[in-house]
Amino acid sequence: MKRTIAFCISVGVSLLRLYGASIHSVAKIADFLDGKPAPQITFVVTATVTHVESKIIYVTDGFGHVDIYNGYSDLKAGDVADLRGVATFHLDGNASARITNEAVVIKKTEPPRPAERDLSALDSHAWNRSLISVCGTVQDIIRDEIDTNVAFVVLKHGNATLPVAIDAKETTAAATLQDAVVRAEGVFRRRVSGYRYFFGPFLIATKPLVAIAPPPQNPFDHPRLSFYPMPTADELYAMTKRTLAGTVLATWRPSSILLKSDENKIVRIDIVEGHDMPHIGDHIEAVGYPTTDLFHINLTKAAYRLTGKSGRDAFGEPIAIEYDRIFTKDGTPSEYAIFNLQGKLGTVTGEIKERYDVLSAPGRYTLHCRGCNLTIDVSGLRDKILPVNSTAKITGVFMLENDNWSPDNTFPQVKGVVLLPRHSSDIVIVSNPPWFTSKHFFAIIATLLVGLLAILLWNRYLNRLVNRRGLELAREKLKKESAQLKTGERTRLAVELHDSLSQNLEGVACQVAATRTMLGESPSSAKSCLDTAERMLDSCRLELKRCLFDLRGNALEEKDLSAAIRKTLAPICEGIDLEISFDIRRSRFDDSIVHATLCMIRELVSNAIRHGNATQVGVSGEYDGTTLTFTVSDNGCGFDPADCAGPAQGHFGLAGVRERAERLDGTVEVESETGKGTKVNVMLKVKS
Repeated sequence: MKRTIAFCISVGVSLLRLYGASIHSVAKIADFLDGKPAPQITFVVTATVTHVESKIIYVTDGFGHVDIYNGYSDLKAGDVADLRGVATFHLDGNASARITNEAVVIKKTEPPRPAERDLSALDSHAWNRSLISVCGTVQDIIRDEIDTNVAFVVLKHGNATLPVAIDAKETTAAATLQDAVVRAEGVFRRRVSGYRYFFGPFLIATKPLVAIAPPPQNPFDHPRLSFYPMPTADELYAMTKRTLAGTVLATWRPSSILLKSDENKIVRIDIVEGHDMPHIGDHIEAVGYPTTDLFHINLTKAAYRLTGKSGRDAFGEPIAIEYDRIFTKDGTPSEYAIFNLQGKLGTVTGEIKERYDVLSAPGRYTLHCRGCNLTIDVSGLRDKILPVNSTAKITGVFMLENDNWSPDNTFPQVKGVVLLPRHSSDIVIVSNPPWFTSKHFFAIIATLLVGLLAILLWNRYLNRLVNRRGLELAREKLKKESAQLKTGERTRLAVELHDSLSQNLEGVACQVAATRTMLGESPSSAKSCLDTAERMLDSCRLELKRCLFDLRGNALEEKDLSAAIRKTLAPICEGIDLEISFDIRRSRFDDSIVHATLCMIRELVSNAIRHGNATQVGVSGEYDGTTLTFTVSDNGCGFDPADCAGPAQGHFGLAGVRERAERLDGTVEVESETGKGTKVNVMLKVKS
């Protein structure tokens, strides 16, 4: 029992909190939707559905009207239901309400009837979103260019107008009601929530329009427009359609006519779409809505019919007009132009300076004379094009250009004076434009700049292409040179091993074989052979050590031979007074010549130190273009060149030098005496 009571209390508290935080009036929801941006609110209301439009329901509780998005319940007009939901402001500035729970239908009643309202006395705030009925005359039918599914029928009653939104499929039927008095029923909206944020008020039709008074069988069966007594702008705006007859003075744009009425008044007429334009001099009867630009009476939304050709001269001789009579010093139309030029035929001469924007003002040009600019409109001459910068003498009808009066435009400003040529013959080119104009100059400069830019871009592209191709060729050449160097190095190493180690090892083998033969017969001879074999092995070991040094060293990379010789002799000349005079560029010889030279010099210096016990060694060389000559001298003990140890005794140094020199078509001369040192001259036939 206690648990049941506690549960009931908690439910009651929750309901109180829910209802305490919610809005319970339709008028309050409407105030929220029409007010300033605010946080989201919840609502719980009991209201009657007045109209259903797809997922939108319009409801009222007798104190206000609101539209709510309904995605849960299948409600019908006349249903009284409990509605719960939220109202939210969106980022685009609009607000909307939506149902968040299934609506509870309390009862069903007859659908509400629309309230009868006077079109000229609608209160856009009080009757916003309510179901109403209004009467008015069909003034115009306009298709929505953004939402092609919608069209608007403009109703007029007195000075008040009201657009009525209908399905675009009903446009044809609505067109038959032009000028008829109709009844329109629907939901009145203060403004629309969509692309045209500030459009409104308007009526969303819930039923087809019903004709109360049919349109006249004769579209021209309307009262004649009277100029006397002179009406006010407000009186003209409140008038129904009026008829007017007269002679066409000029036409321009797709649908504008300047008419000289039979009462000798100049009237501007704006023709509705679907009518071909009349010709200059035609006598027509027009019917439309009267309005004014505060200087003249005009007709808008007009239709016309041809009644014949004018039997009288509507123009007379054109008058020559000076610019200083048309414009004031600041370039605005003068009083003379405003009060005397409307509908007059005049002739002006000036320079055609520029063409207006072909989209906003097709067929318009500026005529310049004496510091003033006059607008020339040739849109009525079937795509006539005037040569800019030419001097022209133009005859045409003057027209004062300004907007018509309306309740929200009570003081329309004069825009300017426009000259309307009647025929192509009214335009006489006095002098053609010069070929070389500022525009042509800038066009040429622009073309040259574009060409220069293209050349620069093409040059940059070619440079990048050449650089890329050059880099590729360099890489290929580097690979080829690297391969050749590796091949040359392998070849050189093979020759070195063949000429030194291979021969020495064969000699060792021969000495070992001789030792084996003499071992039993002559031990002393066998011992001599073993000693020789040992010296040969020492020579092989030394030669192999030098080959390994050459592989690891980089003496061949030096720029001059002095540095290469010094780097080659560094391991064997520690503590030796070494003097080198070999100032010959390394680049004059290939690697094989340089390597042979370094090996011969190293062998000679090594013999001087090892066998001659020399403490001073000199190396000098010179090159005359065909012969490379170098000398190695020392202060050692010397020897007798005619009686010196050779390969038979295991000494291969000097013999190896001679063999290298012979392979290079060279000679070796040895100068030495016992106790007086040694001097070796080497001459090699070499071409750089």
